[in-house]
Amino acid sequence: YFPEFFALKQDCKFNNCIHINEPKCAVKEALERDEISYSRYKSYVQILEGEDENYRTDNWDN
Repeated sequence: YFPEFFALKQDCKFNNCIHINEPKCAVKEALERDEISYSRYKSYVQILEGEDENYRTDNWDN
């Protein structure tokens, strides 16, 4: 859904970069240079946050 991110992924320092808090992230660097739309990046982050809510838990009793 985010081909512009996929194209930059190979330039990230870490091969498992999810483009949120990692240092030397090519996607975040492109965002700072206005090469990627902020609204696209915001949509990406919102999708990741939604996935996090669906798949991660701190409740291991169930």
